Amino acid sequence: MPPIPTPSGEGEETLSIRHEGEILCCAFSADGESIYTGGWDGRVMQWDAQTGTPVAQWRAGTKPVSACAVSPDCTTVVTGSMEGLLGHWDAQTRQQKSLFLAHTRPISAICYCPGGELFATSSWDGRVILWEADTIREAESFSGHQDIVSGCCFTPDNSHLLSWSYDGTVRLWSVTKARAEACLEGHTDRINAGDVSPDGRWLATAGRNGEAILWDIAERSAVAQVQHPFGEVVRCTFSPDAELLLLTFNSGDIVSHSIPDLGVLSHRRQEYEVQCARLPATADVLALGGTDGRLRLVEPDGLTHRPVWVTPREAHETRSTSWGGLFRKQ
Repeated sequence: MPPIPTPSGEGEETLSIRHEGEILCCAFSADGESIYTGGWDGRVMQWDAQTGTPVAQWRAGTKPVSACAVSPDCTTVVTGSMEGLLGHWDAQTRQQKSLFLAHTRPISAICYCPGGELFATSSWDGRVILWEADTIREAESFSGHQDIVSGCCFTPDNSHLLSWSYDGTVRLWSVTKARAEACLEGHTDRINAGDVSPDGRWLATAGRNGEAILWDIAERSAVAQVQHPFGEVVRCTFSPDAELLLLTFNSGDIVSHSIPDLGVLSHRRQEYEVQCARLPATADVLALGGTDGRLRLVEPDGLTHRPVWVTPREAHETRSTSWGGLFRKQ
């Protein structure tokens, strides 16, 4: 791999094809061109989303990077650490813009609102914090969960923020009124993952015990529920048309479901453990961060993984943009 200048300008470093330790988080840029991963080794790596090859890497701190996100305009990468530090980095130069203590315990997730003027962080300290994206000022802090808040997500209209927790509850917060509006109960174990559908109608949450629930956000009630024997769910993802739900498990199992009945459409298994997963808006490839420190790109058609060292030509020849193969009946 070619050497690149370090963010400090003090010499060069050789790009690695993996993290040293688990990949704890990953995020696509809004233009779909890059994937960013944060690892146990305290590094952030940038990957070309078309070829799966590393583009850049930098050290975000001495502790593991537990959460990351990219601003909608693709200019800023935001990272959260296991020590509660929130970092802002120039996406082009990788220079640090700011770094400060945002939470007293690890940051579990970072998400931008669709408009990009706000972003939210959730933490093991039980809080969800809203931040002004331009000034990096705290706009609001939400408390109410009784355990680790494992994730959060804005509704498409920016009006509400949803959070889920190890306490087994989902909370709906009004962004405009800065208050809690609902607490959804129904899970029998801690909730690890969640996602809001692109049309803003549905919320999906899933937990450590393989249980997933589909919620009607307006009605604030559970619509369907499914239980799988594959263990911990690391990611829930809706398809762009909000008609399908994809569950990714730590075991490497990937299961698709129809909406709203959560009927199983397909089930495939990858032969490696997965720590995190993300799907871009184009829904043409699923990025999987492994416990072995490797990033793998799984094609929705056939779920054939492409290791990070494939050549651009190989990637072009095998790449697909259809969800048909993944979601066909098995």
